[in-house]
Formats: sequence, C-alpha cells, structure tokens
Amino acid sequence: MLWRQALRKTIALAPWETARSSLTLIRGTYSPEFQLILISKPLSLSARTASREAIRLDAAEAPRRELDQRKKEAAEASAAAAMQRVSTLGIARDGTLPIPLAAVHAAIESGNMVAQVPNESLV
Repeated sequence: MLWRQALRKTIALAPWETARSSLTLIRGTYSPEFQLILISKPLSLSARTASREAIRLDAAEAPRRELDQRKKEAAEASAAAAMQRVSTLGIARDGTLPIPLAAVHAAIESGNMVAQVPNESLV
C-alpha cells in the first residue's frame, strides 16, 4: 500500500470515482509538484488478495527455507572440512599431488585425515 503512505504526506486536491476506478489529484505537503493516482478497483482487489496470499505462503514456507539454509550451510562446512582434509594430505599450492588421487578420494570418503598410500606409488 505504497500509495496510501504517499497520500499521508500529501494533500488531495481533487478526487474522482466511478464504480470501476478512482482518480485522485494530489500535491506534496512541502512540494509544488502534482501527482495523479489512478486505481482500478477490480485490479486493486486482486492485488490485495495476491499480497495477502503471498504473505501467508511466505510465513508457511519460512521454516522449510530456514531448514534448507541450515542444510546448505552444513554442506558448505562439510565441503570446507573435506578440502582441509585434502590439504593435510599434502596437496601443494600449485594443485599437484605428491600421492595418488585415488588415495586422496579414499581418505575423503572414509573420513580419515591420513591417506593410505601404497609404497609402490611413491616411486
């Protein structure tokens, strides 16, 4: 209802109304500018109904959105922890691995901080 807030700080100079519309000529309290507000009554009713429904749906879906946000944050934290585990396995800053990639994946999947590296792969 932005137009209602605008009307509070204005002076209505001339209103006109029909069954389907409302037209109001206004002037700002401290401004010499004029504004003309045209409102379609059927559309205004539909817009108010849609706004109420949007507010209701927003309130009903808020817990699910909050849960989704928490899951997303937990997944991001888990990914960050996995990257930290990978970095403790010895990935250099240039992205090269001193150990086989399969060992890194196995360590991440098992949750271990240390990869089990076969001796022959270090040769």
